[in-house]
Amino acid sequence: MLENNFELNKIFIECRYPNNLLFNDMGKLNLLKNKLSKSLPQANYDKKNNVFIMINPTKRYTCNVFEDKVILKFDEPDDINVFKNITKQVIEETGLLLDINELQRIGVRAEWGLEFQDLRTIGNIIFERFYKINEKDIQNLGIQIENPKVSFSLIKDRIKKNISIFGANVQVVEFANGIMEKNINKNMLLTDLDVYIGEKTTQKNFCKNLKALIIEQTSSIEEIKKLISVL
Repeated sequence: MLENNFELNKIFIECRYPNNLLFNDMGKLNLLKNKLSKSLPQANYDKKNNVFIMINPTKRYTCNVFEDKVILKFDEPDDINVFKNITKQVIEETGLLLDINELQRIGVRAEWGLEFQDLRTIGNIIFERFYKINEKDIQNLGIQIENPKVSFSLIKDRIKKNISIFGANVQVVEFANGIMEKNINKNMLLTDLDVYIGEKTTQKNFCKNLKALIIEQTSSIEEIKKLISVL
């Protein structure tokens, strides 16, 4: 193993709400662009897909506003608290300008990665921690297990979770001013962790629910560390 802690490769939030007629008011979307220009300085409207897109190419933030949902994504974020603060601003401003009072689903999904020397080691860890079958019992099927993956769903109070754990070779590419600054490959044990509240909630309770989902993300990855027992 190369590192002793999970890296947060990407994280995004999706908030769903009833179809919103005010989304078709370009004046409202222009106001939203102005309100969020400090965090998301570039914006355009994709007429074909009916989506308003705001981005921060330097920080690698992308926000897509649809008539029935908002999706905000961070690639390789430096700080999960920055994600939390910008998410709060985006959802609050969108809710005010589009007069959104009800949210039908709030989900925070993240990909966490732990780097290893090779994929074989990752496969062995997943097999040993999550599979009850003995490798000798399946020798008639093959002599080497490759690329094992485990997926399961859990419920904790009103928060639901979808978890997938698998190994992959991940390419990391970064550009600055049109010039490639980083292009490396990493063998990583990846955890795709989706935590969400699927019941209807009010816009005014969004901050409380966002805090609960962020806490569940970080506490869940700590529990997964214990499950794989490599730290």
